[in-house]
Amino acid sequence: MLANSFRFPQRCKDVKIINHVKTQRRQEFFVATSRLCEKTLCARCVKPIYFYIMADVHTKKTRSYNMSQIKAKNTKPEMLVRKFLHAQGFRYTLHDKKLPGKPDLVLPKYKTIIFIHGCFWHGHANCKYYVVPKTRTGWWLHKINTNKANDEKAIKALKKEGWKIITVWECNLKPAKVEKTLRQLLKKLQGLLYQPKK
Repeated sequence: MLANSFRFPQRCKDVKIINHVKTQRRQEFFVATSRLCEKTLCARCVKPIYFYIMADVHTKKTRSYNMSQIKAKNTKPEMLVRKFLHAQGFRYTLHDKKLPGKPDLVLPKYKTIIFIHGCFWHGHANCKYYVVPKTRTGWWLHKINTNKANDEKAIKALKKEGWKIITVWECNLKPAKVEKTLRQLLKKLQGLLYQPKK
């Protein structure tokens, strides 16, 4: 069974089974460029759903290289926030391995932690930059959902230790929103100015 889905279906009703093809040419295209289908669970009703997967346009070697070039830290959004805060006089430590989740920025004076999340890798809901790949969809979803679970676990542990958490999303650091986002971040931190750690 194949499902025609060029985005990952969130509910069973979003899945449309391919039971007809408008043209022979389109049918041949599907056969030439697709694999069979993959199965996962519906996010709403926990029923198995099937979705259509397009073949990867890269070789395994190329895909592996591309993945190896993706940074886990010192990303452009992170550097943007770091430079801004430093210019405003804030001092912080980076990626403290002693803390849950190895936070991007730690401001001990304010007992505050800042996470700068990539929208794709951390599954930013309702964000145009979070688009699940059409290839190896099940694998990607597992990886992203694992990241989200780890985020929640780390935040819970940090709050238990008395840390305040601020999360900045990559999409809010795009040119159209960056000024507003940084201004809001500064306002939050200034609000903690007279609340140093105990």
